[in-house]
Amino acid sequence: MGCKDRATARYARGLDANQVAGPGKPLDSKLQVIGAAAMGLASSKDRPERAEKPAACEAGLLPFRARLGESAAARFATLFRRREVPAGCALAREGDDLPELMILDHGLVALYRTKPGQGEQMVGWCFPGDLLAAATAQECAPVTARALVPSTFWAAPWESLDRFARKQPEVHRCLLDLAERSMARMRAHLLVVLAKSKLERLAAFLLEIRDREAAPGGKAERVELAMDREVIAQYLGLTVESVSRAFTALKDRGLIEMTDPRHILLSDLAGLTALAKGEGEAVS
Repeated sequence: MGCKDRATARYARGLDANQVAGPGKPLDSKLQVIGAAAMGLASSKDRPERAEKPAACEAGLLPFRARLGESAAARFATLFRRREVPAGCALAREGDDLPELMILDHGLVALYRTKPGQGEQMVGWCFPGDLLAAATAQECAPVTARALVPSTFWAAPWESLDRFARKQPEVHRCLLDLAERSMARMRAHLLVVLAKSKLERLAAFLLEIRDREAAPGGKAERVELAMDREVIAQYLGLTVESVSRAFTALKDRGLIEMTDPRHILLSDLAGLTALAKGEGEAVS
């Protein structure tokens, strides 16, 4: 059964009509393949009704503003509508159709894949500026995307984007750049999970969050974790107990300080970086 057939079947069983995605269209096949593999993402499931007027200066659209220039970026922004979702809301569900391009503007979204007999397994994050959709109605979402905190995102129909991109080819290049960066982050995460020890994984995770939270050009020494220990454990392929012990071990080594479970001071960045690279003391 194809994506549309499954969506139609869900609707016929009495589910919300918003679960059935509308038609869409790719910008090009390369973006479709890269974006779907890297992020997987948004369908119309749980789509909030509220829509606000777009603004070209918002965080999610800044990459396009830099590429297109002020005038073209302002026209580009009119294609999008800004939507809000509460924590726990699924922006996309694995297997759903994907009618729109979505870009996270504010908040944090976790990506999950379902493994037979194992339930959902976390495979990545979306931070502000990340693509939340890079496929069409002909493609199914390869992952479920769920907001960990109240979040906002920009959404635009693929058909409208395609028409605009015919006159502004820089849109293609910008979307490809965003999708390729997402792919690179997911590859790096896989290497961490497969090759690193528990402490090395946690050190790499904290540095990743630091880099993503820091303002452009900034060097933050504190991180604020929007996720709890269970989510971190899923992301790192560890148990909750192992994550808690790893936090304690990093604290005992003087690499971090914790005012509470969600606010972390990276008190020894050099040591934490060395550990993340496997250059620290041998650990299990």
